[in-house]
Amino acid sequence: MFKSDDLVQLRSELNEIDKELFILFIKRYKLCKQIGEVKKSLNIPIYQPQIYNDKLNRIIEKAQVENIPKDVIEKLYNTIHEICVDAQSIG
Repeated sequence: MFKSDDLVQLRSELNEIDKELFILFIKRYKLCKQIGEVKKSLNIPIYQPQIYNDKLNRIIEKAQVENIPKDVIEKLYNTIHEICVDAQSIG
C-alpha cells in the first residue's frame, strides 16, 4: 500500500529530473544554434534526414530495452528535433 509520503518523494525526484532535463535542453539548444552557424558557413542543409533517422533509430532501440513505446520516443524526439532545427535556422 502506498502512503502520501511516497507521492511526495516521487514528485521530488521528478522535480530534480526536470531541472536536469531543462539544463541539458538549454545546452542542446545552444549547441544546435552553433551547428546551424557552421552549416550555414559551409553551405550544408540544416535538415539531414539520414543523420536524423540514424539517431532516432538508436534512441528507439535503447528505449525499447526499457519498455518505452516507440511512438512515445518518436513524439518526444520529433519535438526536440523540430525545435533544434528551428534554432539552427535562426543561427
